Amino acid sequence: MTIAYDYSARPIPATALLAAGVRTVMRYVSTPGNSKNITAAEYLELRAAGIEVGLVYETSATWMLGGYAAGQGAYRAARAQASAVGYPATQRIWFAADWDVRTGQLVDVLACLHGAAAAAGSKSLVSIYGGFAAVDAADGAGFDAPWQTEAWSGGRRSSHAVLYQRAQQATCDGVQVDVNDVLAELFPAPPAPAPTTAAAAAFLEETSMQIEPTAQHPGEYAMIVPPGVGQLVVAADGGTGPGAVLRVALWNNDKPTVLSNLAVGGASGHHVVAHPLAGATAVTVRRLDAETYPVAAGFRA
Repeated sequence: MTIAYDYSARPIPATALLAAGVRTVMRYVSTPGNSKNITAAEYLELRAAGIEVGLVYETSATWMLGGYAAGQGAYRAARAQASAVGYPATQRIWFAADWDVRTGQLVDVLACLHGAAAAAGSKSLVSIYGGFAAVDAADGAGFDAPWQTEAWSGGRRSSHAVLYQRAQQATCDGVQVDVNDVLAELFPAPPAPAPTTAAAAAFLEETSMQIEPTAQHPGEYAMIVPPGVGQLVVAADGGTGPGAVLRVALWNNDKPTVLSNLAVGGASGHHVVAHPLAGATAVTVRRLDAETYPVAAGFRA
């Protein structure tokens, strides 16, 4: 059976995971600045190595008892961190009920999931990690792809879980990891889209990203380059004010081509800037300016 690792102590090199036969990992988003959170560099390394990555949100063990409002806030925080590392907006995030949930607590756990789904705009972007009672209740409430832990399950197994976390642990590259059985696709491929015209397909909106002002997000953004594209495109308005300034790195495995002080929008005189990808498999972008307008980044053929 295929296994996945989940771990929080520190990143594990992709080479070590591949040597252990692991092709799927579950990593964390939580309170900003927490050392267990996944980084853009780690996410890019794992995906470039062909390792599938799922994200789980957890702060304290029983945070889901905060109910609907806690779920709304958690989803917004989790999605902001996920987007910043390059995690696709179409992929779900798991929310951890990391304790032995009692029957009387299920109402709060489900309210938390419903709050997260309201913030996400869809239940399909929200799922749960927990013992049998929490997973079973969430599945009954319409939350697909739960991740069940053997702990707090009393020997019962959900027939709907996509992952099953064993009581067994292991060590990889000196890091203690939990071992999970992969029971189903974490992210099933969507149906093939209907054919589109070349003009409609020239700019791939599903792989675009909004680069926020540094006051909102001072860190780096990361994107995996999809197949069939040849250029990175950045665009901004900015009116007549100063232009936005970006540091862009085009990554070909571990070797970056850095575009320093790339200006777009405002007084730069260029509102759409395209640059050849030249075989890059990933792109990282960082705002260097203090302007308050966003910049769009994406790909085209």
